[in-house]
Amino acid sequence: MRIPFGGGFNNDEDLLRLRLLVHGDTVSLLVAHFASHRLSPFDYTSPRGKVKGVIRKMIGSFPLRATQADILAREINQTEGP
Repeated sequence: MRIPFGGGFNNDEDLLRLRLLVHGDTVSLLVAHFASHRLSPFDYTSPRGKVKGVIRKMIGSFPLRATQADILAREINQTEGP
């Protein structure tokens, strides 16, 4: 089952919920990729004065990542079985 998740560069990545039968037992699997901070290689090597730009990118991605964490938590709570 695909659950809208808002990830990826085009907000086209979904949370995937799978239920697999393995040796007679059902295994529930949730697959998610949280939104990227979209850091570039330059961000990792930039001078100290450029840290504000990195922080700005991270602050910009936190609301989406928080929403994604809430969606994932809801799905975990709705999952049947251990």
